[in-house]
Amino acid sequence: MISANKPFLSSKFKPGMMTIHETGELIRRRALEAGLFPILEYKIKKSTNPSGFAYVDWVLLDSQRNPVVAIEIDATNVQKSYVEQSFENLRCCDAPVKIQILYQIRRFEVLGTSKWVSKHSAQDIRVLNDEEFWLDKLLFHRLF
Repeated sequence: MISANKPFLSSKFKPGMMTIHETGELIRRRALEAGLFPILEYKIKKSTNPSGFAYVDWVLLDSQRNPVVAIEIDATNVQKSYVEQSFENLRCCDAPVKIQILYQIRRFEVLGTSKWVSKHSAQDIRVLNDEEFWLDKLLFHRLF
């Protein structure tokens, strides 16, 4: 989604393309609409870290305060090692649904996509780009 504060700079922009901040705000709003409680920077136990813990970007809690969705956000041009770390963090979280969302805009520029990102998949983690997430208005409703 393109900010109204800046002129439309490129025909490369498409509806649903978002920055990291817009992606996070849409996660928060959609979680609340689905009756879930969004928690930013959710602390998890991670024995492979020297501190013994790490953080997941967003975790959505149900009415009993149980984690039900864990979400990591990265750019589409992210290095493979960062997404591998995000996947490790997601797998350390008790939430049954795990999602990786890739945003495409930074400072009004469309980011490129790392070749490996489009080929990367995991059976236990759903990978979406920002446009797919933006279009799927009922994603959190359908998970349960």
